[in-house]
Amino acid sequence: MTSVDGTADPSAAVVAHGLLNAMAVISGAAATLRESWDRLGETGRKELLNMIEGQSDHVTGMLTDMARGLPSDVVQMLSAISAEHMREVTQQGG
Repeated sequence: MTSVDGTADPSAAVVAHGLLNAMAVISGAAATLRESWDRLGETGRKELLNMIEGQSDHVTGMLTDMARGLPSDVVQMLSAISAEHMREVTQQGG
């Protein structure tokens, strides 16, 4: 990753790496749930769902930290978009 002036930005690369790792865990756990739901049993499903929730919390924390540097009007706009998305997902049943 590069910064605005074209130089390498190691902090952005570290953040991107952390986000990619967390998303890989989430994606893998979701795929395992989809493909092996019956074989996992209730305990296995709960473990994978807990893993997804934990990694989602991790991603949310990283993005929240990154958003702290944004102007407040941008943060408010993004929060409104996120809230609307959550309402839509909830209404659709997941």
